[in-house]
Amino acid sequence: MFERGEKQVDAIQEMEETLRQQCPTDRIFQLYRLVNPETNEVFRYRGDKLLKTGQHCFDIWNRTRPCRNCISKRACGQGRQIMKMEYLQGRVHLIWAIPVTLPDEKVYSLELARDVTDSMMVSDVLHQDNTDITSLILEFNEVAIKDNFTGLYNKQYIETELPLVIRRAEQEECPITAAIVDIDRFKQVNDQYGHRTGDEVIRVLCDYIRDAVDSGESWAARMGGDEFLLVFEQPLAGAQQRCDELARRFAAHSFGGEETPFQVTVSIGLEQYQPSWDTEAFLECVDQRMYEAKGRRFSN
Repeated sequence: MFERGEKQVDAIQEMEETLRQQCPTDRIFQLYRLVNPETNEVFRYRGDKLLKTGQHCFDIWNRTRPCRNCISKRACGQGRQIMKMEYLQGRVHLIWAIPVTLPDEKVYSLELARDVTDSMMVSDVLHQDNTDITSLILEFNEVAIKDNFTGLYNKQYIETELPLVIRRAEQEECPITAAIVDIDRFKQVNDQYGHRTGDEVIRVLCDYIRDAVDSGESWAARMGGDEFLLVFEQPLAGAQQRCDELARRFAAHSFGGEETPFQVTVSIGLEQYQPSWDTEAFLECVDQRMYEAKGRRFSN
């Protein structure tokens, strides 16, 4: 949970000096806590010592897993302050995550919270229908982790979520398979048929990608351009079946209308996670499998 000062005084004044020196001085916060961005554990900090609370940062929001838009991991990974809003017990909280370096030279996230319910223009909506404000905040938080054009998750989400998926797989000993999907000769499509048609190709592919990850904890993200990452919490064989179906359906789709119809294909590389890999090694292996698949396609 968050630390709270008496009578809602400025939480920064309640902190240890080591933390207070790294906080913004131009804002008043009511609550604070220290979070390990890798394990999501919450700590108290007393006398230059970390004290375990036995809690995880997502517990306070009544969730059973880390937030998909985890600002603590992003703040520590990017070395900058990041903000979001959350809804709890009828109140709207503005949360700041600030990367702080403690005497042990490890980087933690200092989360500062402020109740902003009464200062929001939507406060009347809050009292009329809690569902409305909850949906608004969820949409606001989704913006940071979604690709605007495709609606899939973005590269930033991959950097935050994939390490969590891997850690959970190791702890629960469950299989994880990743696939990288790349559109074949996409530059040629843009050059020959125009960027508007190229955009249509991407949108259609994303529809098939969403169908491929529509069950369980599977998800998909746009890595950039015409390259996409799919993550399946299942063995390689099951993920392979889904990707084969994705490739088959996409290849059968006709673009260009009746006058100049044409088809487009994709190359897909898959690999199941191995315990000896870190996130970077896992993605490099999947990427290599994609290039191998593309090589086989165009060598025939």
